[in-house]
Amino acid sequence: MTILDELLALFPDNTTGDISAADMRQAMTLLAGNMLTNSARITAVERETPTLGISVSGLWQLYPEVNGVPGNEQATCDTGSFGTATVLNLNNIAQGGTNWRNNLLGAASIYAQQQTNPDNWIKYTVRATPTDHGTWVAIPVTVADGHGVAGTGLWNYGVFVIMGSP
Repeated sequence: MTILDELLALFPDNTTGDISAADMRQAMTLLAGNMLTNSARITAVERETPTLGISVSGLWQLYPEVNGVPGNEQATCDTGSFGTATVLNLNNIAQGGTNWRNNLLGAASIYAQQQTNPDNWIKYTVRATPTDHGTWVAIPVTVADGHGVAGTGLWNYGVFVIMGSP
């Protein structure tokens, strides 16, 4: 039996597209190379019950420049503090080289969590259509909820979970 077969066996018959948070936790635990990062991503997914499309997660470095153009693997915002942001600017490329452009453009809600401390998190509702700037996307947001130190420079890296449809 291959590793893929073993992972697929963890999930129920997925003809409806429903995979529970517990199923995802078990699969992610088996795939864990960096338990801390995976734990943060799993916690982020479990806190949100998406009603639209899919959810994906990526890791971006928080860059404190107000309205700065985010470089590869960076996120900025319009206020310099992610706890008061009304626009998130995320580069299309997250850590590891994954291009999330289509998912960023289809975002309906976003959950961000400090990579090293799952007690520091913030949830945003997307309030208007995101703007494509070629290599990055500006996403108008409203802060919906949060806990702890919400997205200051102390985070360094944030795990963003984007809910919506690509």
